[in-house]
Amino acid sequence: MHALLSSILSAFSIPGEILTYDTPSDGNINKTYRVSLRHNGEVRRYVVQGINQYVFPRPDHVMENIRLVTAHLRKKEPERTVLHFYETADGALLTAAGGEVWRVCDLIPSVTHSGRPSPMAAEQAGTAFGHFGMLLSDLDPKGLHEIIPGFHDTVSRYQALHHAAAADPLGRAAEVQEELQRLLALEEVACTLTRLQQQGALPLRVTHNDTKISNILFDPTGEHPVAVIDLDTVMPGLLAHDYGDAIRSAANQSAAEDDLRGARMDERILEAFTAGFLRETGTVLSAMERETLYLAPIVMTAETAVRFLSDYLMGDPYFRPRYPGHNLQRARMQMRLAEDLFARRAEIAAIIRKYLP
Repeated sequence: MHALLSSILSAFSIPGEILTYDTPSDGNINKTYRVSLRHNGEVRRYVVQGINQYVFPRPDHVMENIRLVTAHLRKKEPERTVLHFYETADGALLTAAGGEVWRVCDLIPSVTHSGRPSPMAAEQAGTAFGHFGMLLSDLDPKGLHEIIPGFHDTVSRYQALHHAAAADPLGRAAEVQEELQRLLALEEVACTLTRLQQQGALPLRVTHNDTKISNILFDPTGEHPVAVIDLDTVMPGLLAHDYGDAIRSAANQSAAEDDLRGARMDERILEAFTAGFLRETGTVLSAMERETLYLAPIVMTAETAVRFLSDYLMGDPYFRPRYPGHNLQRARMQMRLAEDLFARRAEIAAIIRKYLP
């Protein structure tokens, strides 16, 4: 591995002797290494990543989007910390080595929050993701590639669930009839945002599409956001999806993704994140975005449940299970959270109104 990393860094004209390298424990998609180099007595650290081409079959499109977005962010706020990816001698952001496609960026000194956040961390995360969305609100989404087609097309996600239940290749449909019926009861509301976008009532924007709090780097104190990372899924989308997915992941009281006991909204986290998010985005939202934002947590949670259940019915080809029935358990947890969010939609709407400018 030492020789491979050296050849990759050399392709990006980064000199120095490799001192150490390790693999962070929180990377699930790409192959990631943190590398320390010494050059002329100075030690610098980099992130070297092999892009997962099963998830991202067009790494060049991923990096073209990232180049466009990071350039826009730097132009808007030159002093702000933004991910910096290195170029090869011919100006490319990627290089091939060892049968894979690689990229290199600076390692930003920071900490991340994992697990359930505190209200303070949630508000800071809302501010960071909201500021990210606000800065990109004047960037034309038509200039970006759609990295994962139909990623948050909830109508298509439900169609896939109907197909999986009808095809039933492993004979699992009989055991999940209750889950199917409960998710189908949410179908109309869950598909609302996609249908409004398809009708032209909701604007496409440049969105992050993976707004977990762990995708924000904080300063070493853990109190102040430094940078938004994991830009691989930045593409045209709905700002509501970024808000809703953050609430789905951060404001869930469950201790784990398959823990059914705590599948309930934590209103303190929802309010804290909402306060930070709308402080930044409230002035750029359209009237329809403001009116329908309360649906976003329900939509994103139901969509996630649908994806888990579809995967279970089809034999778990996408989400890797850790034990038999794991994706069914994941679907049940997300379904319960979606039902709780739906039951409390008036409460969510009231919190949003409280922070809209």
